[in-house]
Amino acid sequence: RKERIRVLDQIDNALRHEELELFYQPKICFRNGSVNGFEALIRWHHPEEGLLGPAHFLEHIEYTEYARTLGNYVIREAVKQLAGFAQQGLPYTLSVNLSPSHFLSQEFGDDLAAALEGCPKELRARLILEILETTAMDDTETVLKNLTACRELGVDVSLDDFGTGYSSLDYFRRLPAQEIKIGRSFVMDMLNDADDSMIVSAIVSLSKSFERRLV
Repeated sequence: RKERIRVLDQIDNALRHEELELFYQPKICFRNGSVNGFEALIRWHHPEEGLLGPAHFLEHIEYTEYARTLGNYVIREAVKQLAGFAQQGLPYTLSVNLSPSHFLSQEFGDDLAAALEGCPKELRARLILEILETTAMDDTETVLKNLTACRELGVDVSLDDFGTGYSSLDYFRRLPAQEIKIGRSFVMDMLNDADDSMIVSAIVSLSKSFERRLV
């Protein structure tokens, strides 16, 4: 609780003083070894504690007003970066992780539309919004409404940590997501754990059957 209070006391200053920055992790195509795009990962240049990863602060701001503020910042920065890629003639996609509480809020559709205002259709198609599979199960009506809004605005959706939740195949079939991202825990142990290997194989087959991109 003390850590949560401390983070909430400091995050407003961090946003005002531009202490937050997106780092970019490459996504490699296994077929040809080329870089297809990047995933944006938030970092905090803390004035006293140095560079902090998301585990140090994101959980503390979830379900507060700052979840929406930070979510909008991340999406806007991603749109700027995509414009930068386009100016350099680079065809990369860019994935961003969405805050569960921001994504499930009534304001999300309007926030996304505002962030994409003036962004051309071809650039919107390179933005991939990642939501946790467990988040996609929280509020079916809101999830389907906001995922549909994403598609209508021309951006792609990825189900992150796929396989760690308990969603039905029927629900998965109805979700307008173009990409599934296998949960890291399965991939980390798949060479040593036969069960994890089978789960990964099953998700690969599922992605092919539903014609979804796989990360």
